[in-house]
Amino acid sequence: LSESMGKKNFHRRGGKGKKKPRDNRDTKDENGYSETILHSDKFNEYYKTQGIVPESEWDTMLEICKVDLPMTWRINKTTPFAKEIKSKLEEQFLKSDTAFKEVLLDGKPIPPPSPIEWYPDNYAWYFRAGKKEIRKIRQYSNLHKFLVHQNEYGNLSRQEAVSMIPAFFLQVTPDHKVLDMCAAPGSKTAQLVEFLHDGLEPGVLPKGIVIANDAELKRCHVLVHQINRLASPNVMVTCHNAELFPMLKGPIPEGEDPALFEGKTTDGRANFCFDRILCDVPCSGDGTVRKAPDVWAKWNANLGIGLHWTQTKIAWRGAKLLKVGGQMIYSTCSLNPIENEAVVASLLREANGSLVLKDCSNEMTNLIRRPGMSSWKVKSRDGTWYASHEEVPSDIPHKLPRCLFPPSPQEAQDFHLERCMRFFPHIQDTGGFFVAVLQKKSLLWDGTISAEEKPIGKRTLKKVESSRGNREDAKELAEISEKSKDEKEEKSPGNSDEIPEEAKEAVAQLSEENAPVAPKRKTIEEPFLLLSDHLKKEVERISGELGLKNFPQDLLTCRSEKSPKLYMVSPVVRDLTARNKLQIVAEGVRIFSDRTQKDESVLSWRIAQDAAQWVRPYITKRIVKISETDFQNLLKNQNPLNSTLSEPVQKQLEPLGQGPLLLEVSTSEKSMGGTVWSAWRSPTSTTMFLRKEDKEALAHFGEEFNQSAPTKEGDKEGDKEGKQEVTAMEAEAETGGDGANEANKKRKNVEQDTKDNKTPKPENTTTMA
Repeated sequence: LSESMGKKNFHRRGGKGKKKPRDNRDTKDENGYSETILHSDKFNEYYKTQGIVPESEWDTMLEICKVDLPMTWRINKTTPFAKEIKSKLEEQFLKSDTAFKEVLLDGKPIPPPSPIEWYPDNYAWYFRAGKKEIRKIRQYSNLHKFLVHQNEYGNLSRQEAVSMIPAFFLQVTPDHKVLDMCAAPGSKTAQLVEFLHDGLEPGVLPKGIVIANDAELKRCHVLVHQINRLASPNVMVTCHNAELFPMLKGPIPEGEDPALFEGKTTDGRANFCFDRILCDVPCSGDGTVRKAPDVWAKWNANLGIGLHWTQTKIAWRGAKLLKVGGQMIYSTCSLNPIENEAVVASLLREANGSLVLKDCSNEMTNLIRRPGMSSWKVKSRDGTWYASHEEVPSDIPHKLPRCLFPPSPQEAQDFHLERCMRFFPHIQDTGGFFVAVLQKKSLLWDGTISAEEKPIGKRTLKKVESSRGNREDAKELAEISEKSKDEKEEKSPGNSDEIPEEAKEAVAQLSEENAPVAPKRKTIEEPFLLLSDHLKKEVERISGELGLKNFPQDLLTCRSEKSPKLYMVSPVVRDLTARNKLQIVAEGVRIFSDRTQKDESVLSWRIAQDAAQWVRPYITKRIVKISETDFQNLLKNQNPLNSTLSEPVQKQLEPLGQGPLLLEVSTSEKSMGGTVWSAWRSPTSTTMFLRKEDKEALAHFGEEFNQSAPTKEGDKEGDKEGKQEVTAMEAEAETGGDGANEANKKRKNVEQDTKDNKTPKPENTTTMA
């Protein structure tokens, strides 16, 4: 098992062999259709025995777990449209005379959307209707479209409410170095990026960084899509096993105390430590039954035991990567104390005072939480319950290691596990979740070490004389680990053994750098490089054509010497790229793309839309001021003729030759004022570089939500109009313009004489790499 399977992780056996019959997970109704099971006797018996909630609340929690989650979303505060979106929602749904108070669902009134009470400043919203129900309510059809389009564009994110919690307790600021160890699919990472940019003026780079990591490449690409919507140069996406995430090398930051960094050596080398780490580990996911009801049928008590050791290793690695004074959040979407408090207790026990639990009782007081548990029981595979490790029979101690059990009375007093936070579905109509905020008070090993000494835990050991011996020890550890893995697969889907004594002895002889690592694999992506001499000359040409003043060319990277794409990164991203051999899937934001023209006198590089806000502070040429009317014209028509634009815009375009532009909407405009857009000026027309989906999102931005419910005939008319609109948009995409616009015919005649100077087609501007 590994974090590559995601936050909700179930054991799956691999290899060949006969297929076993599937469990009878679904029942059949009278018509023969599958009916999802919404209960589990094993679940009930296990958690009632653990006493995770008072007996008086058990039935209430169980009933709410069978109800679909409400729809929740949050507004991206870094988008220029954030305040307007918030105002639009408040005007539509918070007024006392809003028409939405009379809306019925299945004959019952349903409250209109409202702000999530614990989320600051009305930037997150809650709607009791779920994803399925909102499609049934005609009055909310426009809201549904709006949410879909704005989520795709990046103005807001549809995210489960409890999933928003960890990022708040991390308290990220623009100067923080942040690591999300198990980041995919990326909703929490996107929050961290937003906090990194929060409070800064447009175009100002934070000093910090967010590294989003996941062990599976496919999930990394999902992560990239999520983060790209935010267009941040301060982001790096990596693909590493979280348990073995490398110690990054770099100089000690200016003004920082060297004593705060793990693994610093006397020769001036230091590890790059993080100020904030989110350790949202793979788990059994039984807190997600409201959105993933299949969990009911799959659930068993051994899931938590099987994942405990993997969760502990990931969290311990995070603790090593954390700077002294930094904070790490350990979180799961599980209710199981073996996956939650037991892991935290193991960390605190091993850290021996270097890590402490932070008291968050005075933070976010509107967010109702229950304290962590200091006492629980462990259930063996044969169904026997044990309250302590001493009760376990001597013939099966390896199957129920000590780390699964509650701390001793003295440890419980020292650890303060009650500072952990538990969130239950029936408290504030959410999913189940667990959060623990850990602070690092001192190094996990002693400060400065010589080049001949390497740190292991709190000990400092002499370097092993024979490098051959190191390799043999590493091989032995790998064999032990593989044997343990095979035994788990053959014996049971969820047992985790204590570390064998042989492994402990081998670990005691290994250095931090010589410890066993994952098997080497081929490079999964082309590496990011600093610019070659050839590309530096191209950037100089771009700077001359666009009048880029004081432009930081040293912050540009690429993926090959003749790359048609250039990326803008922050200084810290650039330094980490140059100093470390990381499996980087994506970094920064694409800023320039080369679209070679037959006419060499025309600058072939265009400005990527994602980077328009980052180019604006430096550009002094080829900026065109437009009105919102011109913007709508450019938005609705693929390649509108320059003659169809307003006279002021035509005068600005006239002296400009063919090539890239930045369009800036006048700040006096209400909706789009101050926004900048990448475009291309051809001899006869001007094109905005926006995807079809982005144009739809912007077109829907001004729609109202309070249209009255149409009649059945009205529904049919609306469907007909919608189909006509889609057909027109498809025709427009194929012809390169507005099919209904008579000017298209004239334009085709004119452009027949300029075949060699065709306008480049818009690309998907949300792909970083």
